[in-house]
Amino acid sequence: MSLAQTIDAAQVPTGQVRAWWLGGTGFVFKTAVGTQLYVDPYFSNCVAAIFGVERAFPAPISAEEARPDLLIATHWHEDHLDPEGLPIITRHSQAQFLGPPSCVSRLLGWGVPRDRVAGLRVGESHAFRDVTITAVAARHVAGLPGWETDDAIGLLLYSVAFVNGEQNKMLTNGVISAFTGGDSFAWGPLMAAATVSSLPVALLYLFFTDRFVSGITAGSTKG
Repeated sequence: MSLAQTIDAAQVPTGQVRAWWLGGTGFVFKTAVGTQLYVDPYFSNCVAAIFGVERAFPAPISAEEARPDLLIATHWHEDHLDPEGLPIITRHSQAQFLGPPSCVSRLLGWGVPRDRVAGLRVGESHAFRDVTITAVAARHVAGLPGWETDDAIGLLLYSVAFVNGEQNKMLTNGVISAFTGGDSFAWGPLMAAATVSSLPVALLYLFFTDRFVSGITAGSTKG
């Protein structure tokens, strides 16, 4: 049984969301009611022709057999918004597509029908069946002219499957089922870690400054 068939057949208990990793930042999420969300799926090997970087392993799912209900891209880079795979998805499924404006323009240019494409900016939310997707700020520094991604987003995914009963569905925005940040860098935690790791050296120097100075000066004079 292929991975696509395994996902189709998977039963997700109420109150849970199942996830399958596709490589890189690609994931498939499936909710209790059967909604399949594909995030940043990279089906082809098109980056090899652009940058000479081959896939680390074959795609777990081919574009021809994937059946996403909603396909989300965090930014337009080719290993997140696959220019070879997504036109195939368009032809072989009824998938809806969601992403920041730079993704929307490319999808439309590849022939995806306008009524199947929606945009999502930082701070906005998009409701799809039993899932709400909220875009949060993401910083992805490509370092290559022409590959800037100023509108890259991270995603918070909420599923109403976590809450039973119509009277409680207002609570779903407080239950985060998944977060994905694409290629964004977590600068806050990285800088915090760098600061903390430098403290021991700074403290050692502070407490032993006199010894350092006396050692240096002792070697510079004749006794």
